[in-house]
Amino acid sequence: MNLLTRPPIVLKPKILYTIFFLICILALLTLFVFFPPISSANAIAKCPLDLDYVLTIPWNTSDCIGYNHNPTNSSGGPNAAAAAAATSSCCQTLLSLYGVSLSQRLKNTSLFQLPDLPSSVSCLDNFQQKLTSLSLPSALTSLCFDPLQFVISSNTCAAIQSTADCYSAILFGLIAAAIFAGLSIFSFLALYVRRRRKNHAEGEDQVGSTRPRRRPTTISVSYKIEELERATDNFDSRNLIDRVGFSTVYKGTLSDGTIVAVKKVTESDIQENEVEVIGTLKHRNLVPIRGCCISEKNEKYLVYDYMPKGNLKDRLFSSGDSPLMWRQRKSIIADVAKGLGYLHYGVKPAVFHGDLKATNVLLDNDMKARIMDFGLAKKSREGESNFEKSDVYSFGVVVLEVMCGRKVPELSGCSIADWAWSLVKEGEVEKVLDDSLLNEGDSSRKVMERFVRVGILCARVMAADSRPTIVEALKMLDGDILVPSIPDH
Repeated sequence: MNLLTRPPIVLKPKILYTIFFLICILALLTLFVFFPPISSANAIAKCPLDLDYVLTIPWNTSDCIGYNHNPTNSSGGPNAAAAAAATSSCCQTLLSLYGVSLSQRLKNTSLFQLPDLPSSVSCLDNFQQKLTSLSLPSALTSLCFDPLQFVISSNTCAAIQSTADCYSAILFGLIAAAIFAGLSIFSFLALYVRRRRKNHAEGEDQVGSTRPRRRPTTISVSYKIEELERATDNFDSRNLIDRVGFSTVYKGTLSDGTIVAVKKVTESDIQENEVEVIGTLKHRNLVPIRGCCISEKNEKYLVYDYMPKGNLKDRLFSSGDSPLMWRQRKSIIADVAKGLGYLHYGVKPAVFHGDLKATNVLLDNDMKARIMDFGLAKKSREGESNFEKSDVYSFGVVVLEVMCGRKVPELSGCSIADWAWSLVKEGEVEKVLDDSLLNEGDSSRKVMERFVRVGILCARVMAADSRPTIVEALKMLDGDILVPSIPDH
C-alpha cells in the first residue's frame, strides 16, 4: 500500500478534547505551584527592621539638633534659605541612617522594600523613638519621609519585591510561552486531522457515484462513462464539434452545468501520451484538460474545457464569419507563441507539441488562443533539437496563415513561406496581407510586415539553420530585437 492509497490516521474528537483539557489542567497547576495566592493574614503592623544601631553607631546629629519645622520667617530672605538648607541636610542624613537597616534587610532576606504600609509606619515610629531618645525633635520622620516610599506597590516594577520574584517572573514567561506553543501545535494538528478526515470521507462518498473521482495521477479527474453519455446525449451527432485525426469531439454539459468538450479517441491516437503530457501542464494559452474516462468496452475519452469560438482554421477561412481584425490576429499570434514558449522553456523536461496547426489552436470566448491536441507531443531528450525546430516551423506557418488569410494548399504547390518571401523581397508586402488588413494605418502596416517576416524566418524550409527559437521569435514579434535578414537560399 503506497502513500497515495493508504487511508489517513483518524483521531476521534473525544481524544482531541481530552488532550486539550489535560493541557489546560497542567497549565493551571503550574501557575498555582509557582505562583501561590498571596495571603492577607500578615496585616499585623510589626516592623521587620532592627534599628538599635541608631543609638550605638556614631553619626552626625548636628544637622538635626536645631531643626525647626515651622520657622517664623517663611516669607523669604536669608533666614528662610538657611532653614530650607538645614531641612534638606537633616532629611538627607536621616535617609542615609535609615537606609542602613534597609540594606541589612536586603542582605538577610533578599527583599527590596517593606511588605506593607502598616509595617512601614511602624518602622518609622520606631525610628523616631530612637531619634527622640537622642534629644532630637519629635516630628523628624513625619516631616522627612512618606511611609509609602519604602513600600512596594502592586503596580510598580511588575510587583517584583525580591530577587526570587525576578526568577519567578522569568519562569512564568517561559511557562506561558511553552503553553502557548503547545496550544498552537495542538490547534494545528486538530485542524490537519479534521481536514484529512473530511477529504477521506469525500473520497469514500464518491465510490459508486457518477461524480468525478480524484485519482493519484497527473490528470485531475476520472469520469464515468454514464456521466459523459448524459452530458452529450449519448454522443448525439447534433453535439459533434469536430473530427480531428482519429478523434471525434463532442460538446457536452455536465450535471453541474459546466460545458465541456469530450474527445473520443482510438488506440492509434495515443491517448495515454496526451494524458501524460498535458496532465502535468498549466498555462493560460493551453487548453486545460479536465479529466479522462475509460469505459468497460475500453473506449477512451478526454474531457477538456469548452472553447466557444471554435478552432483558428474555421475562424480564418469560414465564409460565414466576419474577418478577424488586426488586433485580434496580433493577439492570437502572440498567444500561440507564449503557449509554445511555455512548452519549450517553461517546464522541465521541455515538451514539443509535434502537431501544431490552425486546427489545433482553439479560441475562447474572449478570442484568446489556446493550443490543444497533444497526442503526438514528446518530452525532450538530449540531442532532440530538431523537434524544437519543427515546432517553430509549424508556428511560422500559423503566423503566415493568420496574416495572409490563405490556406497552404491554395498556393499551387509552393510553400506559404516561399510564396510570401517572393513578394516581400520585391517590396510587395501588401499582396501578402489579408484584404481586410489593407485599411490599417502606416504604423500598423510596419508591425504587420514585421510579423510576416518573422513567419517567413520560422517557416522557410531552406533557412532551417537560421530558424530562431520560439523565445527569440516572440521577442521579434514584440519588437524587442530586430528581425535578422532572411537568406534567399
